[in-house]
Amino acid sequence: MIHKKDDTILMISYFSSTKGCSPAEWVDDKIYALDKLDKKVILVSSMFSKEHISKNILHFRVPSLSLQDIKHEISEMKTSNMKVPFFLLFFISPFIFTIGLFTDYLQKFFFRR
Repeated sequence: MIHKKDDTILMISYFSSTKGCSPAEWVDDKIYALDKLDKKVILVSSMFSKEHISKNILHFRVPSLSLQDIKHEISEMKTSNMKVPFFLLFFISPFIFTIGLFTDYLQKFFFRR
């Protein structure tokens, strides 16, 4: 007896549909190919990624918790004339200013960046 598994593929990429970014182009090529093969894809990307629209693609754009990354994402959204979700950012700001600042500090401490 053959058991058919669900063919849904989970892709997690910070960059997606970002012009001039080679990691984004790589992800976009894979998503395009999977969509043509009629495969279901769940994509999780940064909030400044442009949305993939297809019946086969479920795209979640989530903001970062890192204060440094969220600043970068807002800047990219403004540059791309995208609507910045300030309402959402207001509600997650306690996490950004606690968890995000802590992880930014740890990264700076351990990686000296």
